[in-house]
Amino acid sequence: MKFEQLRPKDSQPPVARFWDRLGPEVIASLDDDQKLAIGRAVSAITSSERLPVDIRLSFRWFFVAIMAGRENRSKARLRIDRLHRPLLRFLNILVLAALWWVTIYAVYRGTMWLLLLSEGWMHTA
Repeated sequence: MKFEQLRPKDSQPPVARFWDRLGPEVIASLDDDQKLAIGRAVSAITSSERLPVDIRLSFRWFFVAIMAGRENRSKARLRIDRLHRPLLRFLNILVLAALWWVTIYAVYRGTMWLLLLSEGWMHTA
């Protein structure tokens, strides 16, 4: 099977992004067997990185992603990631504060609802 026949059917976005970033001149220098082997290798790497918790929500102007799983990155890579994606940025702090407020509010409202509900049951008994 030819590489060109496989690529349009490719359902894994990381593989398609890999080929898009590689550049047409490099792709042209590879034969079909090499292209297929590279595609399989990239697919195997990305498919093994599935996370137990992977929630992705898309809205009109933004998206929210919540991912959790076992940390497999090296200490060096973690340091680099912290440099490129610092936690304490203005928008990060704003979002974390909003999430904290929503959580506290939900717990408070839930507690109040339970208290009111239990008081109602006590008076009817």
